[in-house]
Amino acid sequence: NKFWTFGTCILLLKSVVVIALSMPPRHLVVIGGGIQGSSVAFFSAKLGVDKITIIEANDRVAPHASGKGGGFLARSWGDGSVTQDLHETSFDLHEQLAKEWGLKSYRRLPVLSVEAGTRSFKKADYVPQWLDGEGGRISLMGDSSDTAQVHPREFTEAAVKESGATVKLNAKVVGVLTEMEEGGDRRVT
Repeated sequence: NKFWTFGTCILLLKSVVVIALSMPPRHLVVIGGGIQGSSVAFFSAKLGVDKITIIEANDRVAPHASGKGGGFLARSWGDGSVTQDLHETSFDLHEQLAKEWGLKSYRRLPVLSVEAGTRSFKKADYVPQWLDGEGGRISLMGDSSDTAQVHPREFTEAAVKESGATVKLNAKVVGVLTEMEEGGDRRVT
């Protein structure tokens, strides 16, 4: 679905945190224990939300893409685009949090693009020794100054832990109940 681009998700995340912070201290319930839910929980806690519960339908946080993706980070891949600032901020923030949280999987590394083919690879400085067969074109997409990797499950689990949230596993949200408050506002019950 094109609607759920990374930028859209970040805007949604920002909106949820702003809404949560504009209310008096209340219990924030986050639906989903993936990278987005854990990020909402972490940043909400960091900004002062007192009580946070994450509801996850599976038996652990990060059960799908947030726990199984490649975890590649690229600082400059958005250069010149509308997402350039997002790429740079995200890259720097992942590195900062990986250090603060003591994540073992975080590492800077070069990233190559390798195409299939029948030619022998030219041996450039950035071509690893294990890449010794035939192939097509090979090019450096990022050196270790602007590309990195972190295991997404480790990152997501750390964000949940650092948020201090209570996690309800194997739980499903089937609806939301609200009640009227004084002043005409509705409150989730």
